[in-house]
Amino acid sequence: MKQAYVKKTGEKIIGTYDLIPGTALINGFDDAGEPEYYGETDVHWDDQRQQAWDGKLVYVCESGQLWTLDDCEFREEGQEEDDE
Repeated sequence: MKQAYVKKTGEKIIGTYDLIPGTALINGFDDAGEPEYYGETDVHWDDQRQQAWDGKLVYVCESGQLWTLDDCEFREEGQEEDDE
């Protein structure tokens, strides 16, 4: 199986960058009209969406940085960069 690695850093891509909407629950509002949060969020998993930059899916590397496949190269799993 092939894996994607960031060309600049050699770090492995570990996932896609997705946004998941949620409802931050509130108890009410303070005197300034600001919400007082309950401390819990209901996540709407069915509305999860992969994010794209200029139509290209965005991926996350091991250190949490964001990349597109233009920034990556594919290698066989376990293959070192110098083994190519």
